[in-house]
Amino acid sequence: MITLAATDTLAGVAGTASAITYTIWGMEYSGTTETYKKLAQGQLGSSAGTLYTVPASTTTFVKQITLVNASGSTVTGIILYNGGTAAANQIIGSLSLSASSSVTINDLGLQATDSLGNDLVTNSNVTDNSGLSAITATSAAINTTETIVTSATLAANSLKVGTTFRVYASGTCTSSAANASNFRIRIGTAGTSADAVAAVITPTAATSGTNVPFYLEFTVTIRSIGSSGTVLGVGNLQNNGTTGVTAASQVVAQTTATVTVNTTVQNIIQLSYVSAATTTTSTFYTGVITLAKL
Repeated sequence: MITLAATDTLAGVAGTASAITYTIWGMEYSGTTETYKKLAQGQLGSSAGTLYTVPASTTTFVKQITLVNASGSTVTGIILYNGGTAAANQIIGSLSLSASSSVTINDLGLQATDSLGNDLVTNSNVTDNSGLSAITATSAAINTTETIVTSATLAANSLKVGTTFRVYASGTCTSSAANASNFRIRIGTAGTSADAVAAVITPTAATSGTNVPFYLEFTVTIRSIGSSGTVLGVGNLQNNGTTGVTAASQVVAQTTATVTVNTTVQNIIQLSYVSAATTTTSTFYTGVITLAKL
């Protein structure tokens, strides 16, 4: 509960105007009269503005505040204030909300949910201990054009030291030449092959094999955060025999040098695949990105 004296204020701001709907519930106490009511409702502006002012000769008890992202895009820079709009007046840090997600602030603390009602990690749009993305249809056959198999968007400032992702995928490969393949985990702002490679498995295909099954997994961990944050990963590829995408039944690939990731902005983590020639082609049947540790 937040207790506000007469003429005290609550204020707020969001990085995108008219995208975050706020609703404030509570009780106004004046003299001996208690009035339970919706204290205020509206949408946050892109400049800090007053949301509610306590009437004269009144004490207000705020029981709950909800913030709902009514837009179709992630909104960052969501801040609430008490008694002014300076940094010293902030009552919550700068939040990010993905499309259609919401935050509730009450006596239980701060809880966030996504558009399906799943609990989210506080101050993040990353779902804890659950899938961030998954393919729902078999991919096309992929060879010489690096192609994203699956990807997930990560909100600005949601990554912490030790945040760890696990990526799983399976598929089949048809090969008739000893070509190199690259299974890559990229992370960055572009969501393309321009992003940094946090981990990579580079097997050499066999000279034969038709629709040979393979399975792979990656573990990727944020080592440091900030505009020059770092990330490092490892990958493990298992193959059904010694034909197809690799002439070995298993390939373990450890990245030994970190790459840079700016954790203060929105990032995209992706699994991609490319082969050196059309004579080695892979098709993906599953592809999942999960959050193992926030």
